[in-house]
Amino acid sequence: VLYVSLHQFPLYPGSGRLAEVGVGRGEGFTVNLPLPEGAGDGGVLDAFERVVEPVVRHFAPQALLVSAGFDGHLRDPLAGWRLSDDGHRDIARRVVRLARDLCPGRLVVGLEGGYDLEALTNGVAALLEEMAGLPGPALSPHPSHTPLVDQAVAHHRRHWPL
Repeated sequence: VLYVSLHQFPLYPGSGRLAEVGVGRGEGFTVNLPLPEGAGDGGVLDAFERVVEPVVRHFAPQALLVSAGFDGHLRDPLAGWRLSDDGHRDIARRVVRLARDLCPGRLVVGLEGGYDLEALTNGVAALLEEMAGLPGPALSPHPSHTPLVDQAVAHHRRHWPL
């Protein structure tokens, strides 16, 4: 089992530090990507592109299980990543592509969080549209490299070919 967590840190519950990578035979199979408040579309999508996608592709899972949280949205009162609607759709598009490419569409998604009803509605709709293969809008480009992800890339390179 590979566990990948892309999350705001520090924030509840206080776990998910970069150094938490699993123990014993499971060492390296926990991939934490703690990003600070304000990471935005650029930081989150950069982490997804530079760490999540290559690690998941190398692991070659038989299925993907996703805990989909929408509390990183810029209007959400709980967290502070400041993701846009496009950012959430881009993540959904990438997850669906990984499932299609690696495990013939075997993708299970559970709703995990999101406390601004409009952002939650838009995020869930975008995710379902992507899962259904409906044509979505063209997405804005994001920065291809953000310095805040460099530490995570360097850290996880010990276990994965990044």
